[in-house]
Amino acid sequence: MESSQLSALISEFRSASDRVANMEREYSEKDWQRKPAPERWSAIECVWHLNWTSEKMIENVRRALNGIKSESKPNRKYRLDLFGWFLVKSLSPKNRIAKFKTTAPSASESSLNVPEVLAKFRELQTEMIDLIRESDGLKLGNGRVESPFHSKVHYNIYSAFRVTAVHQHRHLDQAERTVHTSMTKSN
Repeated sequence: MESSQLSALISEFRSASDRVANMEREYSEKDWQRKPAPERWSAIECVWHLNWTSEKMIENVRRALNGIKSESKPNRKYRLDLFGWFLVKSLSPKNRIAKFKTTAPSASESSLNVPEVLAKFRELQTEMIDLIRESDGLKLGNGRVESPFHSKVHYNIYSAFRVTAVHQHRHLDQAERTVHTSMTKSN
């Protein structure tokens, strides 16, 4: 039985998956690829960015989990560390305390196949949820995860999960706004 904190995290990742599934039903391939302005991301670029981030984060979390699996005394209470708290607050639409521009690579629009990017998103969500379940009871505060965006930034494993979930919803908000803005401009 997973902790209530990890169950809440799984719900956040499922909610992100549900949002993408709803957008997939509602948006055409053209909607996904339309940019609100030349320098802005399309909705599919937002999801591609989330895929890139999830791939890196899963790899880094796995490495950190391998380092703490042998620790005894299971833990059922998890805490954000200071940097994790700052990032969650910074990325959250409700309490945003700072704004960042991403340093992750972006994909060229012509290289993005909408069905493939969306399928990859679903696959990575399942992998992330499995990873959260696998980490239940481990001392997530003891494992250090390198940020996919900056090699000198590290946070604990629980923070990595929370930051990833908030980051996903932030960019899904952006993807939804992008499509709605583009649809309004084209009408």
